[in-house]
Amino acid sequence: MQAGKGEGHREEFHKGGEDGRVLADDRFLKQVGARETSPQPVVPLVAIIRFICEEYDVREEDLGRPSRRRVHAQARGMIGWLARHFGTAAIQEMATYWNREASTLSRQIGKIDASGQGKNGFSPQLLGYINALTQA
Repeated sequence: MQAGKGEGHREEFHKGGEDGRVLADDRFLKQVGARETSPQPVVPLVAIIRFICEEYDVREEDLGRPSRRRVHAQARGMIGWLARHFGTAAIQEMATYWNREASTLSRQIGKIDASGQGKNGFSPQLLGYINALTQA
């Protein structure tokens, strides 16, 4: 290793090759290969925003205005959480849309993650929102 330090950056150590081998035992590969992923329904961001604004009794235009009202922050966080769950929009996109820092929105989403997911899955509130949006 000491001799190789002087060589600098070597691209072959920083990218994958054509060889598709996996370093794992057969049992692991069977488990990974057997997993079926069900496609997540596509829920437009507009639908998420309308639904959460109605649930939280806030107006969409108020979410982008300067305000320290807790209900607005919670609504933005829930919209962000649901958009991330459905793969609808990135945190940075939503933060920019509402003139907020991405880190602030990310913290709010993290609070929902911490309080909304138990060992048996999602909280009843989150499940209700997910179900309502996927059946709309």
